[in-house]
Amino acid sequence: MKTNNRNSSIYLIGNIYFIIVLFLYFIFFQINSLAELLKYLKYIDYSLIFVVLFFEIIRKKYFASVKLFFIEGIKLYALVLFYTVGIDFGLSLIHQAYPNQLFIFNLVIIFKQIFLVVLFFLFRSMYSKCFEPIRLKTPQVIVLGFLFIILLGAFLLFQPFSVTNEISFVDALFTSTSAVCVTGLIVKDTPKDFTLIGQIILTFLMQIGGLGIMVLYASIFLILPGTLSLKSYSFTSSALEIQNQNFSFINLIKTILKFTFVIEGIGAVIFFARFYHLGYTLQNSIKLSLFHSVSAFCNAGFSLFSNSFESFKGDPVLNLNLIFLITMGGIGFLTAFDIFKFFYKRYIKKIPNVFLAPQTKLVLWMYLILNIGGALLFFISEKNYSLRFMGLNEKFFVPLFQAVTARTAGFNTISIGNLKTSTYTLLCILMFIGASSGSTGGGIKVTTFGVLILTFFAYIQEKSIVTISYRRIREDTIKKSISVFFAYIIFIVVWIFMLSNIEHFEDKKIVFEVFSAFGTVGLSGGITPFLSETSRILIIIAMFIGRIGPLTLVTAMSRSVINKNITYPAAGINIG
Repeated sequence: MKTNNRNSSIYLIGNIYFIIVLFLYFIFFQINSLAELLKYLKYIDYSLIFVVLFFEIIRKKYFASVKLFFIEGIKLYALVLFYTVGIDFGLSLIHQAYPNQLFIFNLVIIFKQIFLVVLFFLFRSMYSKCFEPIRLKTPQVIVLGFLFIILLGAFLLFQPFSVTNEISFVDALFTSTSAVCVTGLIVKDTPKDFTLIGQIILTFLMQIGGLGIMVLYASIFLILPGTLSLKSYSFTSSALEIQNQNFSFINLIKTILKFTFVIEGIGAVIFFARFYHLGYTLQNSIKLSLFHSVSAFCNAGFSLFSNSFESFKGDPVLNLNLIFLITMGGIGFLTAFDIFKFFYKRYIKKIPNVFLAPQTKLVLWMYLILNIGGALLFFISEKNYSLRFMGLNEKFFVPLFQAVTARTAGFNTISIGNLKTSTYTLLCILMFIGASSGSTGGGIKVTTFGVLILTFFAYIQEKSIVTISYRRIREDTIKKSISVFFAYIIFIVVWIFMLSNIEHFEDKKIVFEVFSAFGTVGLSGGITPFLSETSRILIIIAMFIGRIGPLTLVTAMSRSVINKNITYPAAGINIG
């Protein structure tokens, strides 16, 4: 078991590097500048070398002795390194001697890259025996799935048909990550810098990211002929956390898809009617309604207006429709399913003894408290500042909308960069808490936060167990909630430290940006487009971790440990 877990982790890391290398290899065909070409080729070549070295270090464990490893194994790595360095040196000599002979130069580059890629595949075939049998865990499948979709989206957004002007691959990767991770942070102006094709690609990326990789995977089997294998079922049900639930797995997937497209359809119709009434053309109204309906339901925060919805801060129809879509996408599919089932049985079927599940009650209470409390605190903080000269409609909708959208949607009806520090703090807390489990949103989730609050009150009341709705909350649920909370805190603190030492913006805006990225919210103090390339890469990683969850990432990279039924003596540790 331990060997299999180690092998699956090795296979995961190796394939991540392979995907990165493969997409870097695609990139250099798009580059016209010789300097840019050589820079990207170095990334490709030395990534390949690193992967080969990594595999060689792993492979030495399968040799009978270290001596045999150096005789049979390391010489291949040395050959690749010597070949790569030698070709690079030869290319520099060719370029100096014949600067105008680009044909020869490019020919050598092409043959070099083909050789390295073929060599890499040969190395992988040599190591195949080291990776059998491989049993990927659900977190590993999720990580690989999201990574593949992000890189595919980046490759498509990098193409000339997706953008109105040239775009760097880092910016394309940033935009793709933001869309798939339903964040909404942008380094390019979506309506101006992306063509209609680019905006359609973004819509599909948001939809895939919102539904989740495993739901999309299971959905394919509902559309195409064939059956869902037991292994595929295990992956999907584990990702959706639906084990031991009293309903059909296939019906649940169908319900999720129906719920998604019905709610998005209702939102799109309302958007269309309003935009068309406001004077937009028929074609533009259709585009705006479809794009924003998907973006709002998936809590993605992308907008086809350069200032998001600041121009509509007092519009009741658009504000309420956005709040409706954000809430429906954020409460989670299982919670929504339970609510609809409750109302159907209680008020249509007239069945009296029907009750909401404890998790549903917790989600609804947390949403009510956070939305109303957040709106009131926002109003108190900004009433004599940014809200001072607004009308009654705007003073009501702006605080309410920002309290709702801050919990992972990322739209804004007010300039975030001009808010007070106290408001920044409030929004950071809301972004950190996020939406509900099993939803399109991010953050630690309202259920996690709710369990922590209930645990706190149970402790101060000296209760031996934590309860909700006359049900006991399991200890493993409490442990997982604490682990999720501290995992997010650790990542956020590390990222704030790194970005603060790289960038020279206001500290509160850097902190806000990090909370927004890890919460997959998308609200920004206005510094995202001006971040350095290094900081953009860090934000890309933060959005990715925030979407899949720190625990999922750590679990994917680690190997399982077999629990031993051993009881240890208690240790006395003073607390407080």
